[in-house]
Amino acid sequence: MDRRVRLLERAGSAPPPPSPRLDALRDLHAELRGIAHEIEDTELRDRLRQACDRFLATGAADGTEDAEDSDDPAADRPRLTPRELDVLSYVALGCTNAETARHLSLVPETVKAYLRSATRKLGVHSRHHAVAAARRWGLLP
Repeated sequence: MDRRVRLLERAGSAPPPPSPRLDALRDLHAELRGIAHEIEDTELRDRLRQACDRFLATGAADGTEDAEDSDDPAADRPRLTPRELDVLSYVALGCTNAETARHLSLVPETVKAYLRSATRKLGVHSRHHAVAAARRWGLLP
């Protein structure tokens, strides 16, 4: 995130004031998904991932309703794998592929593959648009 702020400052535009609450919730979501990956007990790992999904469904992360409550049918919602969501959650925090790989105990090439797959499923062409689309669909806080 600091890198993005520096880029905006160099471009001459001031970034919008950060929302500490929203940033904290996004960071917590990414951390919980990262912890879930480290759990060897598949039942417990699935329960933690489901808890993350319920967290998103409450709209608590941004004060809005879930994307499923909109006019779009839930069947149209993109289906991302848990690992694609893990990668996107760290990308949403401003992590590079290398940083994301380190957090998730992956290699950067694997992160790139998950990111490519997620962008394809979301119908976008960049990591920034993938995060925005995932948030619109209620897949990320």
